[in-house]
Amino acid sequence: MPEPANNTRPPAGLPSATLRDTGLQQLLEGLKAVRDGDFGTRLPQVDDVLMDEMAAVYNGMVDQLAVFTSEVTRVAREVGTDGKLGGQAVVHGVSGTWKDLTDSVNAMA
Repeated sequence: MPEPANNTRPPAGLPSATLRDTGLQQLLEGLKAVRDGDFGTRLPQVDDVLMDEMAAVYNGMVDQLAVFTSEVTRVAREVGTDGKLGGQAVVHGVSGTWKDLTDSVNAMA
């Protein structure tokens, strides 16, 4: 299994295409980590506007997934193991399907 993307910046002075290739490789490794359930990988800034925006979006997505997973796990433990009803998952800033899923977990709890 390849090493996950790390938080180190590429060496200064690399050509833009090399920076983009490096950023794309790190993005691919980060996506593989998320696919495998690892939300700990963060992408660095690489001094390429597009790659830096993709890194920011990826890092925000991973942060949100980590919070969502933690909250759903907490509520499931409270209800399923501790027998406490009424626990609510709190995930700020979610929308769309993530909000629907959070609302469903809360309705079930």
